[in-house]
Amino acid sequence: MRDARGRILLRRNPPGKWWEDLWDLQWVQWPADQSWKQSPRTLKVIRQEFQQQLDLDCQPLEARQLIRHAVTRYKIQYHCVTAKLHNLPGTEGVDVWRWVRFDQLPPTTTRFRRIRWDAMLDS
Repeated sequence: MRDARGRILLRRNPPGKWWEDLWDLQWVQWPADQSWKQSPRTLKVIRQEFQQQLDLDCQPLEARQLIRHAVTRYKIQYHCVTAKLHNLPGTEGVDVWRWVRFDQLPPTTTRFRRIRWDAMLDS
């Protein structure tokens, strides 16, 4: 998610979780019992998952990019979606959420570094 000044919203991964203390984009785990396809229903599920998992109210707009990644024996797919943020993240603290410019990026995850930013930011 970007703000009017072109900054992107990052979230610090919580202690005890994968990629602890690294900064990352907002992401949610897709429900295992649902298939992924670009549709209004999918965008609705994405909105619900962001609300439930991260307390973010956003309007997903469209899928922009698919990234395939493997970690040990796990095959992972990241569906990158643009979205409009309706509320600021919960007040868990400044150290959890941060708006940053690209030239000020803190240490990030592999997923974050693999995104083709030109494809994500052309709107």
